[in-house]
Amino acid sequence: MARRRRLFEDKRSVALDWTIQYYRDHGDEEFLFQLPSGRRIAYLSRPSWRFPELNGRTLNFMLNHDRSDAPLDRKEIARRRRLGQKIWNGDVYFLDTGIGEGANFVRLRVRLGGYFQYLTLSGLLYHEALKCARSPRHQPKHRDRLVSTLARTQSGLARAQLLGFGVAMVFATPTGWKILVQQRAHEAGVAGGLQAVIPAYVIEPILDREAGYFDPFRDFLREISEELYSDRHQENPERLHPDWFYELDSIQKIIQLKGEGRFLFEVLGFGFDALTAELHFAAIAVVTDQSFAEHELRKMNRNWEATGVRLVDVASEEMTRVIESEGTYPTSAFVFACAREWLTAHGALDASAAGVAPGIPEPEATSAPVTGQAPPPGSS
Repeated sequence: MARRRRLFEDKRSVALDWTIQYYRDHGDEEFLFQLPSGRRIAYLSRPSWRFPELNGRTLNFMLNHDRSDAPLDRKEIARRRRLGQKIWNGDVYFLDTGIGEGANFVRLRVRLGGYFQYLTLSGLLYHEALKCARSPRHQPKHRDRLVSTLARTQSGLARAQLLGFGVAMVFATPTGWKILVQQRAHEAGVAGGLQAVIPAYVIEPILDREAGYFDPFRDFLREISEELYSDRHQENPERLHPDWFYELDSIQKIIQLKGEGRFLFEVLGFGFDALTAELHFAAIAVVTDQSFAEHELRKMNRNWEATGVRLVDVASEEMTRVIESEGTYPTSAFVFACAREWLTAHGALDASAAGVAPGIPEPEATSAPVTGQAPPPGSS
């Protein structure tokens, strides 16, 4: 199993390189996200979809109540299980009929589907990319039909492009601003063996609420409960009440800090994982209360999805290496780069270099509000 995983991960870089060249050949090089070094990565995004142009525009999610009819390939699911990936088929949201924009909003139409439908699509595109990289005679007929350009990718033709979130979790400390970086476990279904942000998650329906409600911040709280505290990790998620994580003292502390303006959760941008066609969002969670980092970081205990988690100074050369490294998953490189740009705009890099942690603006001045989200537990 370990040998199969190594082979899979070695081939992944070949598929990623081919994918980058594919979108260059199709005239979309300008939409391949460019890292500070100038290197393009396998992530498709428009300038209007990210900070600072996204600043203050409402993200409006509209639900189509019909479930996705995208195919499910059980052979692909079995192959992933042979690799040792821990996967299960929960309900998720997919991009439906596209993305619309106006001066003050971005509208995304979504529908429900199953996680295995997404794994089927991503596996199909991955294997096709690998075959094309090995032989110029092989034609990428599925990619040509479904996601040949960014315009086609954002139209939702693939019917199984899940909504994923990566969050740069940032702490104020006495010596400056620090970001959490994880090393993904090989058993993880996504980005096994690579550096990534933590937490990273998919938007899931809230099973005991009116259909159509969802809230990225709620999913953020759930995910850090699993990935960073992990005292009630969902080995059997259907057996837990949907709001189980609100009972944790650490989650209550974050909610309190957010209400006091000492915790910010901001959506910084979005785009598509060019290899898998996942619709992916970048967010930042900023804890300005230095005592939180001092007390909570000692309580955090990563779960099986990560082999290691470390704090990296936002102004350091180490952070630059994380962003630029080919050993960082492309979607996470996008999140780290967006977060560092946002933090730089608010003086965080200068502050870290000086060994201090400054204040940052109020949420109303910087956020991209989300509509279509759920009310908090217990509200009507």
